[in-house]
Amino acid sequence: MTGPFNRVLPRVGNLDTILVVVNRFSKYATFIPTRSECKAEEVINKRGRNHIHRNTFYLVQWAEQSREAATWEKEVDLW
Repeated sequence: MTGPFNRVLPRVGNLDTILVVVNRFSKYATFIPTRSECKAEEVINKRGRNHIHRNTFYLVQWAEQSREAATWEKEVDLW
């Protein structure tokens, strides 16, 4: 994530700041309009859910298995 901005942008509704989220692997940027006094929890809970996706499935493949024998699991207990 980048920030903070030194200047406040022109207000549109109650939004006056743009939060920029950059995927470091693909260099793809997502721009999230928000308020300058907004806390991180509020950004994630109210605005970020539309822009942030985390895959919660894991591909499980043991060393002695072939790739075709690997399975997708919802929860993995590795310890």
